[in-house]
Amino acid sequence: MRIGSFTITAGAGEDVDITKINIRDNGTQDLGGDFQNLRLVAGNTIGTVIAGSAIGTTIGTLQTSVAYDYEFSPVTAVRIPNGNKLIVDVYADVLTNAADTATSFVGVKLYSVTATGVSTSASAGETSNESGQSVYIAASGTLTIENVPTSSQVQANIVNSSDTGSNEVELYKFKLTALTEAIDVTRFIITDTIVSTTYSATETNGKPTTSITNFKLFDGATQIGGIGTLYGTSTPTNGGYIDFNLGTGHEFIINAGGEKVITLKGLVNTFAYISSGATHKFSLDADPIEDDTTNAVVARGHDSSADKSGPASTLNGNEITVRRSYPVVTRENLPSSTLSPGSTDGATATVSKFKVTAVGGEIRLKKMTFSVTISDTTTSTALSLSNFRLFRNGVQIGNSEYDIYDGTGTAAADELSPGGTATLSTLKLNNSLGTKNGATETTTSTRMILVFSTTAELAGGGDGEGEEVISTGGTNTYEIKADIANAHRGTPATDSDSIVV
Repeated sequence: MRIGSFTITAGAGEDVDITKINIRDNGTQDLGGDFQNLRLVAGNTIGTVIAGSAIGTTIGTLQTSVAYDYEFSPVTAVRIPNGNKLIVDVYADVLTNAADTATSFVGVKLYSVTATGVSTSASAGETSNESGQSVYIAASGTLTIENVPTSSQVQANIVNSSDTGSNEVELYKFKLTALTEAIDVTRFIITDTIVSTTYSATETNGKPTTSITNFKLFDGATQIGGIGTLYGTSTPTNGGYIDFNLGTGHEFIINAGGEKVITLKGLVNTFAYISSGATHKFSLDADPIEDDTTNAVVARGHDSSADKSGPASTLNGNEITVRRSYPVVTRENLPSSTLSPGSTDGATATVSKFKVTAVGGEIRLKKMTFSVTISDTTTSTALSLSNFRLFRNGVQIGNSEYDIYDGTGTAAADELSPGGTATLSTLKLNNSLGTKNGATETTTSTRMILVFSTTAELAGGGDGEGEEVISTGGTNTYEIKADIANAHRGTPATDSDSIVV
């Protein structure tokens, strides 16, 4: 910040050459308690001196005692033509822990100028001890850097490639909050940690580091800076960082008391350049470029110039998995959610209904696993489910295209679909009826496995060939139906049964 400005005037008799300028503190506040990097800058262009050019050398560390002189000697004498003026501006950087905040005081004094007349070589200097302008160091503000709430964060999900590489997706969000003063951010560095080989991701054509490109930062709908590129680091091996270096004059400003939610977006590359199955986790790392000094968010107080960079510890987003295509599974409402009292043996009920849509390309379903919970209060006759069948878009699928198992194996005794002998009930799964616990509710949980292959193929030593193919953009609605026996039957008369899939 500028902490003083003075005018030096040459007399009318001759030109003068300035060889030294001495700056002093105000005699009460020492400069070392508030500032560092004291420097003189020409405030106007005169002769060979250009406005904005340095006069002398910057003095980095300042003294913590008062009445101390700081000497600035230009390499070449600064010549002021007779009758003209040179403006000298005094600048310094405010310390993070400045001593004299929230108070007004004279910044510096122009103590003396050493100069000689060009024609006469006579001394033309002066010891003026001239007081400069008052300065005010604002109380240092704070910058809080944190992830957005979990409900607002980009969720762990699958993103798909496109034929044109035009699928721009959200990758990570974080929040910046400024208090007491506005905060200027000059740099964002976001880490991309990639896992590929551990997940058996493909690397034949596309590579993990080329799967997502053209990174951008947004404040709402407004882009911050330019397009970011992934740079490599030694850790992680498959990953790196994206550097959005805004620079001086293009700072991202957060007003005092304000907050900003920043969103990272990127383009999923075309299929030829992605590593299908690789996951990306974006974060604000405590040491993003591994130099032990640079923070993920580089920032300063707008008025205090105090360093507000951070965060001190790493903030992680969720895993984003890249695929060429993927299924979206949506639960559908059941035709009926009630097991009618007095249901007879052999009554059929839909126990699960869901929709699968192919996004980004063709998908092939192989296996689906369902959680099943059965509750029964009977002391004599247990609710039982058997003969499970699969329907596609209202039509029963042929028995040779799939099998449904009870989660304990793939033998006929484990098969719930036609051809098997397995059933689901509390009695079979945990050998418990209501009489075991005083006619109160007995609940058991298990798994139900749908495999698009046949028992004969598996039993014959095969690898479970067979897949359910859904074409690009296509949607199939599936229902699993089962025969219900002993629903709300047995002792006591108030027997209550339920099944949740």
